Amino acid sequence: MKSIGIYICDKDIFRQRGLASILSKDPLNTIIGCEGSLFYEVRNNEIPAREIDVLLINLDDYPSNMIEWWVFFKIVAPHASILGLTLVNEPDTTLLLLAVGASAIFIPNATPSEIRSAVRSTARGRAYYSKTILNYMKSRLMRDLKDRTQDKLTKIDTLNHGAWVGGQKVNFTNREWQVCSLLKLAKTNREIAHRLSISIKTVEYHIGNILRKSSMASRTQIIAAIEK
Repeated sequence: MKSIGIYICDKDIFRQRGLASILSKDPLNTIIGCEGSLFYEVRNNEIPAREIDVLLINLDDYPSNMIEWWVFFKIVAPHASILGLTLVNEPDTTLLLLAVGASAIFIPNATPSEIRSAVRSTARGRAYYSKTILNYMKSRLMRDLKDRTQDKLTKIDTLNHGAWVGGQKVNFTNREWQVCSLLKLAKTNREIAHRLSISIKTVEYHIGNILRKSSMASRTQIIAAIEK
């Protein structure tokens, strides 16, 4: 099996040495270099980019220009893969790198064996994410889905539904029309709140809007006046 050329890019010299020691235990791994930055070495041909199969980079060192840095590296070493390392619990920078096809591991929870496995998988072109990163991605995805669902519900809630009240057509939102329908069934505010999974105060707010739009003075008048 072909050896894996690894370059460690981390500004912490002790972490550099620790990673180099862990990775050197795999006979397939060849540590090409350990520096705080790869720019100078590659640009001055001190390290031929073609020798790099996997770049280990501390993502926390490059929070502001990560994408630009990745583009530079892929230009000079298009065959190579990137394995991002992070020390923080909410690796937003990591997600940026994952979006462009890199792998990532959360160093504090990673075992030496996992680090070596991550390098091998990355060298083979397979995305590798540590459990901590996957859990973060899952929670982030669920939060985004919840926000999108809420946005859709908000948009639905603003759709106008026409209803004839006392001989005149009144435009109610979807939620107001739901409240009207339950009022027609003689439901109490508490029952409406439970049925629609909203608070009683929100029910009172919608009833207030219904009364205002229909120019009615009470819910009893609303119930009697709604024709459709």
